[in-house]
Amino acid sequence: VIKTKAITDLQNADEKKHIEAYHTLCRLFETPHLDNTRILRHLIYLKDDTLPLIHGSAETRVHVEALKRKTVLLLISDLEIFPQELMVLNHIYNESRGRPEFPYEIVWLPIVDKSAPWTEADQEKFNELQSMMPWYSLHHPKLLEPAVVRYIKEVWKFAKKMILVVLDPQGKVACPNALHMILIWGNAAYPFTAMKEEALWREETWRLELVVDDI
Repeated sequence: VIKTKAITDLQNADEKKHIEAYHTLCRLFETPHLDNTRILRHLIYLKDDTLPLIHGSAETRVHVEALKRKTVLLLISDLEIFPQELMVLNHIYNESRGRPEFPYEIVWLPIVDKSAPWTEADQEKFNELQSMMPWYSLHHPKLLEPAVVRYIKEVWKFAKKMILVVLDPQGKVACPNALHMILIWGNAAYPFTAMKEEALWREETWRLELVVDDI
């Protein structure tokens, strides 16, 4: 009985901690910040005991600080990703490198079921996907806190399909899902805001009208 009570108390304490972490995250996104560091630390990994990110092209482990004051595109998915979408994103991302007018980074946050055992097949799939990404990714999916996963699912409406959440250099959400925008417009859509997308569509409509008029 004592053992059962201890387990229940521990579960309750964990649950309370997760709820508090979730509300903290909600508050952080409602608060203006000087830069994105605090937001990203709460989203990606809050502790200082490990380097939570790996940079694909260099295969080096880095701290969240590497993303400071940059536009950050959070690529959120499970382990089932269409290779075609990754190929297009790869091309767009690689095209932007070395071009100071596109100071953004992509970070892959893989969402997995923490209640299910992490199998060798899962690890292989994760490694395979990670090897296809030249940008940053979480060193391991299990690093994501339950509160973060809850926030991603409840606030950013992630279910199954891959989404691309854009955070501006201050950590504010600039676009809740810029995936289609970036797949259509590429780097021309930078800084990947809804306003920029509207401007691009207006420009395209105007251009098409000119073409039709010429015909």
